[in-house]
Amino acid sequence: TFVKRTPIPKDKSKVLYTDTIDKELCLEVRATGTKTFYSRTKLNNKYSYYKLGTYPTINVQDSRELIQEQKQQTQSLISSSSLQHSNTSLHSNNTPSITLGEFYLNHYLPFIKTAKKSYRQDINYFKHHILPQWEDTPMNQITRQMITSKHISLVQDNKLTPNTANKLLAYLSTTYNTAIAWDTKGIETNPVKKIKKLSIAQQVERYLTKQEIKRVLKVLDTIQNPIIKPIIQFLLLTGARRSEVITAKWKYIDLVHKVWTIPITKNNKIRRIPITPQLEEIINQLPRYNEYLFPNGKEGKPIVNLYHHWKIIRQKALIQDVRVHDLRHTYASTLVNSGRSLYEVQKLLGHSDIKVTMRYAHLSKDSLYDAACSAGVMLG
Repeated sequence: TFVKRTPIPKDKSKVLYTDTIDKELCLEVRATGTKTFYSRTKLNNKYSYYKLGTYPTINVQDSRELIQEQKQQTQSLISSSSLQHSNTSLHSNNTPSITLGEFYLNHYLPFIKTAKKSYRQDINYFKHHILPQWEDTPMNQITRQMITSKHISLVQDNKLTPNTANKLLAYLSTTYNTAIAWDTKGIETNPVKKIKKLSIAQQVERYLTKQEIKRVLKVLDTIQNPIIKPIIQFLLLTGARRSEVITAKWKYIDLVHKVWTIPITKNNKIRRIPITPQLEEIINQLPRYNEYLFPNGKEGKPIVNLYHHWKIIRQKALIQDVRVHDLRHTYASTLVNSGRSLYEVQKLLGHSDIKVTMRYAHLSKDSLYDAACSAGVMLG
């Protein structure tokens, strides 16, 4: 009841409340109305906060249980490390610590499964690029030179992109920082520190032109599957992610207040997208016999393989280089070129950092031409 009725701060950007039952649980209420649960721990006289989730995606009881799970995992780690090194008073690189594989499997993995939404990406990367080489290696014997060599080989030998290879540093650094924060015996330094990331070439964003959009819409009229056309239209009119559209549910469509609510986004935040007249017209034409807006056939589950349909569409529309995600870029580009601010674009796309939105801060050739022509007033 308290969380639900907590007043929104008017003279501050945010207010922090502490749980009376578990002092490590905090509730942050922002002026925007967002209410977020955090786990608060104190280390070296400094507080660190770990995001648990946003209300109402998770509630107070869920947050308390997550904190208890984290405490149990931390205690398990400490007990395991203490037992392993109980007969050793000095810990150096000559005294093997817990192995990377053991720490990952017994401690790090259980922790991120409760604390990280995208933990499956961690699992996949560890499985293919980290554990095959260092699963049985003590963590305090993995050196900066070894990591640097592996980092480079991922590009030269495994033919990974620099961006994917850089994830090696990110995952390992997080692993070591976690071990150090938990006072894992034998782990005193992070060998990833000071290793430079590989430079990444500037990616060119792909945007659909008005003519290309017309060709896409024309092709959509020939697609037999009735849910493909409204899905593509949704993507173009909202800038939402593919997964957000195909899993959209009727209970989150509010035609009275003209709002589509996305309860769980990539950033684990609630996002609300305005339902424009064009979007409302599409919604009203959808058959309502399932909880999902776009059920896949008689099974009633969301469509899985949208790529197959998009491949056919882009072939017929002569836009072979366009991905489904580029429809999101097109939406953002259209907003910027129509004079909307980057702040507005950020909110509509659900970016947590304005730096991500800055990629769209370009202007079309026509907009630049009009801007240049405006200078003509100087000459009358």
